[in-house]
Amino acid sequence: MHRENFIDDAIGRQQAVISDNNQLSSYLPLNTGFPQGSVLAHLIYVDDLQIHSRCHLEELDSCSVRMNANAERIKCWAEQNNLKLNVLKTKAIVLGSSCYINALPTIAYTFINIGRAQVDFESSVRSLGVVLDSKLTCFFRKSTNLRLRKHLVQVLLFPIIDYCSLVYFNLTQELETKLLRLVNAGIRYIYGLKRDEHVTPYRRELQWLITAGRRNYFTACFLRKLFNTGKPSYLIAYFNFHVALCPVRGDVIPQVKPLSFSSETLRNSFHINATYLWNSLPSQLRNTIPINHFKSEAIIYCFNLENT
Repeated sequence: MHRENFIDDAIGRQQAVISDNNQLSSYLPLNTGFPQGSVLAHLIYVDDLQIHSRCHLEELDSCSVRMNANAERIKCWAEQNNLKLNVLKTKAIVLGSSCYINALPTIAYTFINIGRAQVDFESSVRSLGVVLDSKLTCFFRKSTNLRLRKHLVQVLLFPIIDYCSLVYFNLTQELETKLLRLVNAGIRYIYGLKRDEHVTPYRRELQWLITAGRRNYFTACFLRKLFNTGKPSYLIAYFNFHVALCPVRGDVIPQVKPLSFSSETLRNSFHINATYLWNSLPSQLRNTIPINHFKSEAIIYCFNLENT
C-alpha cells in the first residue's frame, strides 16, 4: 500500500510515493495527466465525459456517424495530450420514449467506432451512480419524490451545462435560450409542470440561478482565485489593475482597468467581459476572504441580482 505526494514548481509538476512505513521516494517529473483542481479538471473528471446528440428515428444512422466522428476527435485529442482513452469503459445507449425505443430497428449490429474498437449500444448504462435504461424508466414520476427528482437534475444535467462554462462565458442569445430551455425542462420534470406553465417561481423556490447567472458565478469565483494568486500567469497578464495586484491585509482587491477595443470580436473576448463582470461586483464581495466565503456570498449576490 502507498499514497502519492505531489509538488508544483516553476519547472513542472513532480510526483513521489510514500510507502506504508512512511518512507518517501525521490521526486520525479510528471508530464502527463491533469492535477485535481486545475482549470481542465475543475468541473468534471476525464472519465465522466459524455457526448449527446438528438435525432429523429429515421436519422439514427446519420446520428451514429456523427457520434463516430466526435468519438474519433476525442481519441485523437487524448493521444496528442498523452492520455489513454479506456474504450472498455466506454458505453453507448439510445434514449427515448417507449414508443421511440419500441419503433427502433434491431440494434444488435449497431455500434460506435473508436479507432479500431467497437462500442456496442447497451440497453442500460450507469451515469454518476444512476442506472439509466433506454426508456428512462427511472425518471417516471410515480417512482420518485421531489427531493430525488431535484437531485437527478442536479447530478445529471448541471455538470453538462457547467462544463467549460468559462470558455463560452459570453454566449449568444440563441445558444443561451437553448440552455435555458434545457434547465426549464428539468424544473418542469421536478414539479410536474405543463409546458405552458411559467417556471420562474419554481426556479426561485429551488434557489437556482439561470444559466447566464451560473456562468457569472463560476467566472467570478475563477477571477477571485486568479487575482488572489496571480496564477496562471498567462491569464493574469491580460488584466490591468489600478493598484497593486496583491494588496496588503485589509485592502480591497482592486478593480481592473478596462482595455480599449475596436472590434466586436475583442468586445466578446473573455478578458473584456470578465473585466466588466469583476468591476460590477461590490467591493465588499471582491474583498471577501477566504475563498469559500467568497463563493457563498457570490452565489447569494448573483441570485438576488436576478430576482430584484
